[in-house]
Amino acid sequence: MKTINALFLVLVIVCLTGCKKENDTTSPTNTVNDNDGYIKVNSIISSKSDIGVFQKVTFSVDYTNTTKDQTINKEWFVDGKSIYNAEWTPQAKGEYLVKVKLFNSDNTVTFEKKVNVVDCDFYFGIWNDLKSQIEAFEDGINVSSLPFAYKYGGLIDNFRRVYKFDSNNKLIGGQRLMSMQFEVVDPVQYLFPLNYFNSELTKLTKLYGTPTYSEYNYDNISDKTNECIRIMNGTRGYIVKFESQRTMIECFLFKYLESDKYKKWGFTIQTTYTLK
Repeated sequence: MKTINALFLVLVIVCLTGCKKENDTTSPTNTVNDNDGYIKVNSIISSKSDIGVFQKVTFSVDYTNTTKDQTINKEWFVDGKSIYNAEWTPQAKGEYLVKVKLFNSDNTVTFEKKVNVVDCDFYFGIWNDLKSQIEAFEDGINVSSLPFAYKYGGLIDNFRRVYKFDSNNKLIGGQRLMSMQFEVVDPVQYLFPLNYFNSELTKLTKLYGTPTYSEYNYDNISDKTNECIRIMNGTRGYIVKFESQRTMIECFLFKYLESDKYKKWGFTIQTTYTLK
């Protein structure tokens, strides 16, 4: 009888022990899931809200990490192409898809954001960009002189360009100066002022459409060689104006700006951009 009672007690203990183990295998699993935490991306932030072509921007990400592993790895992509160090310089205007991937040993998430890139208003600048931003976008300041202007050279067309800023260091205008002096060794060189002016006007027309004002009509100039000589002597000049929704543009053709006793012939094409 004692033996039967002992066996019964053992069976009861085994049964109770088995039931407790079954409960323990479910409860800790839920606890572990809760403790794993999560990575949540709140937003992608760019170093510049209005992005222009050739303006280098840096992306950052605002996120929440509640996982045990506090290490966060980041990978950045623009239109599916990997970018290094979250830095990107757009080469053309348009809409782009920026994606960030955050991951650690506990979790992996991705987040996407569309950004719009527009044409700059003047070289590397969008109106109201700060002087410090323009300095960052340009590679190498050649000269800084005027109180609210910086002169740059080189990068795009080898002609001097001047950024103009207001008293708050915001971009409000710009000027491109193309000056040329030469010794005439061939009569065709006399036509340089009109030929280069035509080329500049063709580019501006492509960008801004038909001029809003013009003193210039190439086809109506009967003696183009003598007209170019008058331009280079300073007795003739031309102005053509364009407009966009944001900018007023004035393109001048006149004699060479600076004197040079060694070279007689020269001219300047000055294109001025102003915030409307």
